[in-house]
Amino acid sequence: MFPNRLQTLLTLLCLMTPSISMGLTAEDWKSVDKQNLEMTEPQVEPGADAEAIFWEVKVEDEISGGDPQVVLNHYIRLKIFNERGRDAHSTIDIPYSSNEKIDRIKGRTINPDGSIVELDKDSVYERDVVKSQDIKVRAKSFAMPAVQPGSIIEYQWREIRRDNLTLYARYDFQRDIPIQKVTYFIKPLRNAGPYGMRSITINGQQRTFEKAPGGYMKTSMEDVPAFREEPYMPPESQVRPWMLLYYTDDKASMTPQQYWGKYAEERFQALKDRFKDDKEVKAKAKELLREVQDDEEKLRVLYEFCQNEIVNVYDDASGLSDEELEDRKRNRKPKDTLKRGMGTSFDITALFLALAQAADFEAYWAEIGDSSFYFFEPNIANAYFLPGWAAAVKLNGEWRFFDPSQAYVPFGMLRWQEEGQMALILNPKDPRFARTPSSPSESSVERSIGDLVLHPDGTLEGEVRLVFTGHRAAWRREQYDDDEEDERIAAIRSRIESRMGGAEISEAKMEGVKDTGSLVYSCKVRIPGYAQVTGKRIFLQPAVFQRNRDPYFSAADRLHSIHFQYSWLEEDAVRIRLPEGYALGPVAPPDPFHSGDNIQYVVNLEKEDERTLIYKRSFRFQGLLFPPESYPQLKALFDALHERDNHTLMLRSQESEASSSGN
Repeated sequence: MFPNRLQTLLTLLCLMTPSISMGLTAEDWKSVDKQNLEMTEPQVEPGADAEAIFWEVKVEDEISGGDPQVVLNHYIRLKIFNERGRDAHSTIDIPYSSNEKIDRIKGRTINPDGSIVELDKDSVYERDVVKSQDIKVRAKSFAMPAVQPGSIIEYQWREIRRDNLTLYARYDFQRDIPIQKVTYFIKPLRNAGPYGMRSITINGQQRTFEKAPGGYMKTSMEDVPAFREEPYMPPESQVRPWMLLYYTDDKASMTPQQYWGKYAEERFQALKDRFKDDKEVKAKAKELLREVQDDEEKLRVLYEFCQNEIVNVYDDASGLSDEELEDRKRNRKPKDTLKRGMGTSFDITALFLALAQAADFEAYWAEIGDSSFYFFEPNIANAYFLPGWAAAVKLNGEWRFFDPSQAYVPFGMLRWQEEGQMALILNPKDPRFARTPSSPSESSVERSIGDLVLHPDGTLEGEVRLVFTGHRAAWRREQYDDDEEDERIAAIRSRIESRMGGAEISEAKMEGVKDTGSLVYSCKVRIPGYAQVTGKRIFLQPAVFQRNRDPYFSAADRLHSIHFQYSWLEEDAVRIRLPEGYALGPVAPPDPFHSGDNIQYVVNLEKEDERTLIYKRSFRFQGLLFPPESYPQLKALFDALHERDNHTLMLRSQESEASSSGN
């Protein structure tokens, strides 16, 4: 369904009467087949420690207190095959977001002898669980009672997605355990007028629906393997099977080319007034560019004006009070944003687009895929997969993309999620897709600088600075721009300690937080026992900022592609003053290596004088997505990086050397 038709459907749905199923209780337990109770081997994945016999979900839209909500009643039954399966799956976590509610949890354990132990409802509690990349989510947790190898455990719960309807809803088919059969029972929206329910299946064959009792439509998927999470993998939407349900009034099927042409035309007509270059905007463009001749520089001036002079009301560091946000007027045209000096992310990007048009650039609105969600390609005919946006400007015959609403993204870059992605340029006469460029590694740099002293007992101390640019800086700024000073210092401590290991930190500070230049962490460090002292020798790892870094990849094999968010460059410059009475032998750096244009690693080691060591390291990585079959080579390269970063030098006591030479 095209976005400008969404309001029509919402209006129709607001007339819905409250659903009679609002008080639904979880359905009764299903009978247990003797065959399942006696099953000793998994059917979906050989060697699995546990397996779900079924997972059933009933989905229905409701109106509760005048507000829409989606209600999902889940029912899952698992077979436990061994002690590992018992340990891994007898404690249940049901994660949920701030806009969701989990209730009506019940469960039971059916043991091999047929005895049944019910879950004590008072044993259900809430806790934080850590998902991928240290992201914490809230979950309802409970431990199933009396679980043993051979047991069947089953549990049910109700999930409520508030302020929501199945207009565009995602439903997963995969869990962290193999499943024999997943079944969804979907009750289509009532009073939806000409809008009909449609679905798209991602990472699986297109699902078909059949009628089921109670007015539901039923679809299922069988023999679903367990989801396997891996480091640096694509977003889950890219690798897990799932289904998108949505509503549309388009009765005739269209090819993707027809769909996108029609979508671009309707979307342009719906938005054209939002970035119209009227006289106020033209006057501002003329004022800003009065002394600027170069086209690239013109765009930079317009970009930095919108980024720095227009307050983004969605920015948590905007400084606007709740009252100011509530009282603000909606900007309907770019001149409103210009006059008020504030606007939404959409408003700010639309103002930039209008200014660019006023400066005689060929410029259009563009809608962009998001690599943190899904790697969109135009063969999927649905605008749901284009959640991002930017202004597309033709410069020297090429399309460039700009989004000044992102406070910390430098000129010439987009958010990392939108780089290297397909973008639909809403030119009503010639709509087309173009791929947004990916920033080179030199645009996102992490420089680690140390001026340090090594003591005879192995203690290392001195001053360190971490300098971040580009994407390396932008996400940190978003995280810390509204934090208090003590929270920022805690972040510095965490970063330094994770890299240097055992560091005692003092005088920490963070500079350049609200900027697009360099973000700088600085502090003094003291690391007792950093170097290993053995008799008259000291063993020193000069790559002090990599001392505590784990290998990038540890698994021997790989299922998913390897996905890096952006390309980057690491540069280390470390000066270490050595202890008196010790001599550094021949200084030989670890061997450099490279892999085409993707990976380059080089280290320089030199003596500034007899007691001062200079260590310089450069690691450049260029690339975003690599197929699973490239994993052995990629892992070997990162293993080589880890090995070389652990390169060790030996210092020998000059007293022991003198003694040896005297003998």
